[in-house]
Amino acid sequence: MFKWYQNAAICYAHLGDVTAEDYASVDRLPSTFPNSRWFTRGWTLQELLAPSAIVFYSVDWVSIGNRRDLARTIAEITQIDLRFFESGNFDDFSIAQRMSWASQRQTTRVEDQAYCLLGLFGVNMPLLYGEGEQAFVRLQQEIMKESDDQTIFAWGPSDLIPLSGSKLELNGGILAPSPKSFAGSGYIVRSQTDGTYGPYVATNKGLQISLPLLRADTATSTLITSRSVDGSIIPSLTLTTASHGSIAVLNCQPFGENEKRIGLYVEKQLESGSYVRANYQNGIALISLKEAKGKATQTDLLIQIQNKIAQTLTTQIYQSNRPVLIQPLKMLGSEFKLSRTCPKEAWQHQPTGSLSSTVLDFPSAALPQKPCALEYTDSSGYVFVLILHKQFSLMRVTGLEACIIENEKMAKDEAGLKEQVRDAIYKSQAHSLRLGQMSSHGLLNIVPKITEARHASILNLEVRKATSSIPKIKLPSSLGPPPSTVVENITISVTPPDED
Repeated sequence: MFKWYQNAAICYAHLGDVTAEDYASVDRLPSTFPNSRWFTRGWTLQELLAPSAIVFYSVDWVSIGNRRDLARTIAEITQIDLRFFESGNFDDFSIAQRMSWASQRQTTRVEDQAYCLLGLFGVNMPLLYGEGEQAFVRLQQEIMKESDDQTIFAWGPSDLIPLSGSKLELNGGILAPSPKSFAGSGYIVRSQTDGTYGPYVATNKGLQISLPLLRADTATSTLITSRSVDGSIIPSLTLTTASHGSIAVLNCQPFGENEKRIGLYVEKQLESGSYVRANYQNGIALISLKEAKGKATQTDLLIQIQNKIAQTLTTQIYQSNRPVLIQPLKMLGSEFKLSRTCPKEAWQHQPTGSLSSTVLDFPSAALPQKPCALEYTDSSGYVFVLILHKQFSLMRVTGLEACIIENEKMAKDEAGLKEQVRDAIYKSQAHSLRLGQMSSHGLLNIVPKITEARHASILNLEVRKATSSIPKIKLPSSLGPPPSTVVENITISVTPPDED
């Protein structure tokens, strides 16, 4: 089908959900045009990109315009690079860019997420309905046979892939599970190839590839900003990574940043000696080219291709000076401002409005010398305290925990604060009844939500209006029914059993 569209002199797209009632000109398109389902379906992507010319029609066959005249509008709707509509040359765009164009498309069958992209990458493979997500893995393997573009490995979390609560939290393969994984990769392009990068090949043991490799604890890497499902932004931070990991530097970069390179976090498996891509929720690292050339060692790697899920009971955090990042309060809670902290000078304000600190020593199973607490106050004098402490499992530090002290100020002295913290942690773990936080908006429920990324513990405070309800009291059965019970208008229908 792709070839048919590509060889056609002109194609016509009939948009069955677009009316031309308010259509005036190309500058004033029908209001239903940007929301047409045609722009969200997987198979219509090739219908949009393959033809040299395409004309759009409304449901009642009114001509709306052609792709050339509507290019800027279509680029905004689809997030496809405007330059493609000018050149029409797929080879001008990296694999990651083309994958990103399909990241928000939907198909009825999961296999069609891969099959509808065959033409965009110029590959062929059998259509095996029933194979599920394996189809997209096969597509990437076919692409690797034809191209050495390493942007195929430059994918990570975005709005469409949650940072927690999904498969992507686990170590696994270097290939993406679906096009959605490339939603944030639309700006990643190939770098100018030098002698450092050679060919690579997929084997039955994994991907054999030679890449510059540097220890994560020797590299100053920047975590590329990724967005969670709730829309909260993780700021770009300069961090020192965990000592047991490594960064594999790819031959690709953000568009226009020639002195930067994209890196993947990988870990070596002691049993097999092969590598896995470490903890998908980290996203991808941004390394300076100077640092990559100065500190990296060219290494022959065997990297697991597919994500093989292996659940573990606990994951110990080894990282020293692990940052804790607190996102700014939103909506109803936005009137609360930080008024006090303990330890006093431990927190830094980030440009995005978030707070960051390395106040907790995560590898140590010992409690911090000083309690970690933050007090928030609004203009009306209402106050609450956020308590942070380490989470333990089997005597290992596994992450961050947080709880809220409602309608109470932080104790003035350290002894009083320690007692306040112990009481708050006990009530939190015992799931004690919470009455709600008083505010200018009435009673609020403030719930800490924590995401454990590789390089930081990220905390969002979810704020909602509290719903007051009177608990139902169940009377003892010995009291019997209420004295004035009235039963009326009851009809009992009895159906006799069938006779043999």
